[in-house]
Amino acid sequence: MNNPSVFFSITKPAGHGGVCLEPLLGDMVASVDRNRELLLADDLCVAGESLSSWRKNCRTELLAMAGGYTGELDGKSFELFEERPLIVTGHQCQFNHCGVFVKYLLLSYLGRVKGGVALNLVVDSDIPKNTHLAVPVKGEDGLDVCLVHLGNIVDDLPMEYQSLPTADEMADFIGQLERLDVDAGLAGPIGLICRELQESYRQGGGLVDLMTRLNRQIAKTFDVDWLDLPVSLMSNSASFMGFAADMIFQPVKVWQCYNDALGDFRRHEKIKDLTHPMPDLIRGNKIIETPFWAFEAGQERQPFVVKTDQDGLSIDRTSGHGIFLNIPQTNDSTRVTPEELSKLLRKHKVELRPRALTLTIFARLFLADYFIHGIGGAYYDLVADDFIRHFYGVCPPAYGCVSATMHLPLGDVPSVSQVKETIHRLHYQLRDLHYNPQRYIANSQRTPEIDGLLGRRDNAIGQSVHLKMIRASHRDRKGNFDTIRTINAELMGATGDVANDMTRQISSAQQQLHQAAIGHDREYFFGLFQRDALNVLRRKLN
Repeated sequence: MNNPSVFFSITKPAGHGGVCLEPLLGDMVASVDRNRELLLADDLCVAGESLSSWRKNCRTELLAMAGGYTGELDGKSFELFEERPLIVTGHQCQFNHCGVFVKYLLLSYLGRVKGGVALNLVVDSDIPKNTHLAVPVKGEDGLDVCLVHLGNIVDDLPMEYQSLPTADEMADFIGQLERLDVDAGLAGPIGLICRELQESYRQGGGLVDLMTRLNRQIAKTFDVDWLDLPVSLMSNSASFMGFAADMIFQPVKVWQCYNDALGDFRRHEKIKDLTHPMPDLIRGNKIIETPFWAFEAGQERQPFVVKTDQDGLSIDRTSGHGIFLNIPQTNDSTRVTPEELSKLLRKHKVELRPRALTLTIFARLFLADYFIHGIGGAYYDLVADDFIRHFYGVCPPAYGCVSATMHLPLGDVPSVSQVKETIHRLHYQLRDLHYNPQRYIANSQRTPEIDGLLGRRDNAIGQSVHLKMIRASHRDRKGNFDTIRTINAELMGATGDVANDMTRQISSAQQQLHQAAIGHDREYFFGLFQRDALNVLRRKLN
């Protein structure tokens, strides 16, 4: 079983080359076998069928799909055996950073050690994230960041529907990269990115294929390999449709278990925001939202909502926000076959896609022997654990978490924390200057007049203490305070340019903070790193 206290304490690795790994590598290897034993137990049933049978059919079907898709990307065939240990991870289709690259390394390592298969679910059902390539460049005032955009990306359109860049857009993207004024250490990686993009573009396919192939080709230089399967393809499988139908036609139970799991998570974490980590499913008068998205080609995704107590099975687009599935029952006792649901969706040209939590529930329970999360996924999947326990009555299989922090070699750039500490100190000193100007008056500035002001200030401060002790009126205390403030203002004139110097230092430090944020950003595409740098991560997983 997972240890919730471990996953609730995970934070991003601090410092260059930092890796977080929970649990330890040996425990992950052992968990693969424990999960297989757990999930193959004879007494575990889902929708009247043994879980082991569900898993066998699912793995046979999806591994064949993954082998076919990856074979088209790589131009080769794969021999797959569904009975081998299956290690799975997943991430959005984008320019992934080193925290994701280390998931590929761990995925490949566990697959190799267990003599199994490594599978990456390409979450192309999500809206675009990081489809621009952020590159640190030399600016007029030091480091700057250039965002190079890959074609005309529509912000709210799922990745699976995004258009492939035109030949002119691709040429412009590569041309911009090649013209960037970058540190010498980035020139080689940028050249490799350009070559791999050009080769991938020549091989055809869509934007998802282009991005997936790019990640694969750059990672392959580290002798790692895995299968890729887009969620859009997975969602059209009979296995996924069976999983979805089992949930969709138990809307009340799903709604209850899903929202209860989220509520328990928020209470444990003392979270008051009801949209975090994700919103509750909505239930109204004979209407229940499901944990799935409804897609229509070329359009934004919409909630998939069940409307109960209808005359028959149908789809309704006119009932408000979302796509509504009308079902002919008011409780969870009547079932509709996955084939009927699939046929209805095809008829109305509607595609069904899992939400984030639903995807990992499916992957962990019906597909994987071991699932690898990043930090966010590991944290939020405690909600999935709770759902699995209460909806399926199954002990949730263990999963792992890995992430890494890598910084590009951009010269001697102070850390963000160092610069923030400097800014905090300067702001404190500037405030102290106004309240205690005597501390900042140089001996060369001392005059009889200044000494007289200092004496009056000391007397006023002493009077302040006295007034407080005798509980003087607010009017008397305020009058004494105004006297001190007036004297301080006169003393400020003897501090020279100290205030202006501090203000200039703060402005300079804020510029340094911008530089530090650029220099120590952990989100840069892993393809921008030199091979030797990324080998540091590989050695930590061997």
